[in-house]
Amino acid sequence: GTIVDDGSDPANPGQPGNPATPGYDNDRAATVTGDAVYEGSTLVHHVGVTGTGTANTVVTVSLSTGGGDTATLSGAGADVDLDPTQIEIVIGSTTKTLATMISEGKASGTGSSFNITLTPTEQASGFDVRIKSVDDTPLEGRESYTISASVTGQEAAVATAKGTIVDDGSDPANPGQPGN
Repeated sequence: GTIVDDGSDPANPGQPGNPATPGYDNDRAATVTGDAVYEGSTLVHHVGVTGTGTANTVVTVSLSTGGGDTATLSGAGADVDLDPTQIEIVIGSTTKTLATMISEGKASGTGSSFNITLTPTEQASGFDVRIKSVDDTPLEGRESYTISASVTGQEAAVATAKGTIVDDGSDPANPGQPGN
């Protein structure tokens, strides 16, 4: 017999599986990397998918605070810009804003929680999420948020990482030294 482990329908290899079907392959997981930057810089998180399926796969990305996170994600004093016109998604050598991907039907959602559909080719390399931090006047020390990623319809745990914004008045070129 053959064991199929690519997210496809075991009775119809190459076709998307149905989670209600016995034997459905639902163990693919997402991965996500953390990043730390000085305030005013762009945080870059890489989102990947374990294994490569034979059908399109939807990945959900969410930003939140909790568990000691101190960043403000929306409203007055926000530490990051979650406007979909400001978030950039990089797949392969192509960079588009989240707003453009939503208008093209490649993504859905908002800046704080969105879904991206990946082709099998795109699943192999994953994608980057670029989030701009907001440079403001008060020194706030280190602030963080949690970014999570999961593969829709899979039983694997949600992957999480931290985005950290450093705003301690030091010179980014000479950490620990006063900035200008």
